[in-house]
Amino acid sequence: MAAVQRGEVDVFIVYMLWRNRRERAEGIEILRKHEASVLCVKGPELDLTTAAGRLLASLLGEVDTFEAEQIEPFRVR
Repeated sequence: MAAVQRGEVDVFIVYMLWRNRRERAEGIEILRKHEASVLCVKGPELDLTTAAGRLLASLLGEVDTFEAEQIEPFRVR
């Protein structure tokens, strides 16, 4: 994200979006502000400069959050 903020990155490649809602919201805003798009390894390219792109990023991120919350009780500690 620091590289995005410095203007060194214009495409952010991810395997999955942030599972933490706060971090996801902050990340989406940083990427939108710097006009960087997101390319998901297992999904679509997300243009965060558009409302539709931010909506899709939020929805996909919520699915990742749901998955993490389902797995959490079963983690071996």
